[in-house]
Amino acid sequence: MNEVNCVIETKGDDMALALQVMEVTPEHLGNLRMWHYLQNDSAGDPNTERSATKDTNQTQPEVCLRFEIGPSAAVHSPLAVRNGFFHIVIQSYHKELLTSSLISLGPFLEDEVIPEVIPLKIEIMDAKIMLKDDSPRVYPTSPGPVPIILAADHIVFHCNDDGVFFITAAKGEESSVQKSPKKHFKKQQIPVDKIYVVPMATDDELQLKEVPALTRELQVIKNALAEANLDKERLLQEIRKYDPLFQL
Repeated sequence: MNEVNCVIETKGDDMALALQVMEVTPEHLGNLRMWHYLQNDSAGDPNTERSATKDTNQTQPEVCLRFEIGPSAAVHSPLAVRNGFFHIVIQSYHKELLTSSLISLGPFLEDEVIPEVIPLKIEIMDAKIMLKDDSPRVYPTSPGPVPIILAADHIVFHCNDDGVFFITAAKGEESSVQKSPKKHFKKQQIPVDKIYVVPMATDDELQLKEVPALTRELQVIKNALAEANLDKERLLQEIRKYDPLFQL
């Protein structure tokens, strides 16, 4: 984490804690063999790579967190007076995560007692996360899974006093697709003298126009069938490595 700022404010029974981080860079090794980990010297000081790739034009923090507790937190939720209220904002966060790192967080989320419900609100704006599966391959010839990109324009996660999480879109915002018809759609009266009659196409002409489209669809189906046959042959080759007498 780079450029971390923290402020604590207390007034009577009320307390508020604010935290902002300009840059959050995950550091993970992923699934590595022991001999590769011992022989790898590139995992020395991570600050060298991070300083080289740091964006100097960044003006807004990537993560902002605010925690409120006390009587003044009742504006968010009645339960926030006793348990507090979290408000987290993640914006302009474009990073790459490994699935092994996410799975390793599971033991830290387990507990022997039922945790108390803490109302919270998480806003994610202009975020793009690339998930890469670095789990060990079952077949050595497998090319590996394709990375998954998760992008969010502006979504909000809520947790109420009942402990139920739900996702909503940002209020007061509409997509450009929804706004454009309202702006550009106007009632227009077309003069009668400018109305022309367009002759209807015959059945033969319609059939001739549909021939190229049908040809393209047929070619797509042929290519998909050929790929399916190739996948079938690869799978049979992998199975015969372990069972040479296998027959389909």
